[in-house]
Amino acid sequence: MRLLLLPLVLLLTITVTPAQRPEKKEKEKENQQEKEPLALEELRKIANEQVEQMAVEFKKRLSETVPTLRRIPIDRDSERAAALRKELVPWASVFHGEFVSLIEVVKEKHLRGHIAEVLAEANSPKAATGLLGLVGKEGAGLDLLCIRAVGRMADPGDDARAKLVSIAETAESYVLGAVLIAAARTGCKQAAELSRKVVTSSDSVPARARAITALSITADNPRNDVRLIAKYAGKEQDKVIRLAALRAFGRYPGNLDSRRVLHDTLSEDDSDLVGAALDALEKVASKETSKTYLLTLVKSDAELELRERAARILVPLGSVAGARHLVEPRKRYADQNRRNDDAQRTAAMGYYDLGSYEDAITYFERAVRVANATTRYELRVWIAKSRAHLGSFERAAKELKDAGYESFHLFRDESAFAIMMKHPKWAPLFAEKKTSKKR
Repeated sequence: MRLLLLPLVLLLTITVTPAQRPEKKEKEKENQQEKEPLALEELRKIANEQVEQMAVEFKKRLSETVPTLRRIPIDRDSERAAALRKELVPWASVFHGEFVSLIEVVKEKHLRGHIAEVLAEANSPKAATGLLGLVGKEGAGLDLLCIRAVGRMADPGDDARAKLVSIAETAESYVLGAVLIAAARTGCKQAAELSRKVVTSSDSVPARARAITALSITADNPRNDVRLIAKYAGKEQDKVIRLAALRAFGRYPGNLDSRRVLHDTLSEDDSDLVGAALDALEKVASKETSKTYLLTLVKSDAELELRERAARILVPLGSVAGARHLVEPRKRYADQNRRNDDAQRTAAMGYYDLGSYEDAITYFERAVRVANATTRYELRVWIAKSRAHLGSFERAAKELKDAGYESFHLFRDESAFAIMMKHPKWAPLFAEKKTSKKR
């Protein structure tokens, strides 16, 4: 009997529990609904206050930064300008409209350029759309500035890509090439087809040249596109178009046809064309097929700069023959004057500049043996750089320590140690040295 009554008692207990009474639940729901609008309103108020505070801080920061940027030419490699732009990047993600308006309002070329760089680094889709909205409002200068800024963004968004395509379909020749390159860099699906159309049908030489560049960036159909571009690399073509075609081949590694054209160009008399071919070969030269052509250029009577470039390209291909050929006169003089540390150092620097680091070490070490104490320490640093380039980090570290450096933080900006300082064993020695405050 007790067992039969137990479920009934439990049911009655649950039924009369205050928390489960319908009237109380309804009342709590009404109270919650009354509180929600108040909570949302409070959140809006707080958010608005924060935005207002940010706006005040943004205007202050802009007023402090703009006068300095206005004085620095955009084409100058200025660390100060780069630092100021970096400070503004986070603000550009929030106040992109203000930055776009500033570009439209100000007329100074350099300030416009700096602000456009800030927006490009911010990589904001809304900023990209805003920049493209300025195209056609003033003239070529502003159009190109805005289009190129969008082209430097990693992901300007689908709206900006669609806008680039729209501009490309109706653009004047002066801006068409820049639009195609921006479309290619930002991954527009139509960029390849638009570029091919301009390459084959446009009357504008600059537009066709830039369309060739854009087409190579898309990497849409490498085999067919190389064949198309090769038609515009021949001697019968305009030089501007040939230069673009030769440089475009640098984006097609492993293609024998494009490499053959580059090799043939190395024997031409025009230094600009040879330089363009070297631009491409720096990326696509082959151990199997390129060495002979590059060494022939090194031994020719071409401009020294071109010959040195060819020698540097040969080094990663496993050949220091070009470097040795160019340094031979300095080497011969050093060999004849072994007690002259300047002669040894001159030969060593010649090898070092051309990437022949083993040869450089030989002559740096000769210089160490005959140099005075002060010069000796400096020479050991050069030996350390050479060994770091060769990947011999243990011996590079020993040279630096022999030169009197227990910590290597002074060499953090040296490209020679870029790989070494990332190695777990050596990274602590390159860490910024912290000095304790004196009491």
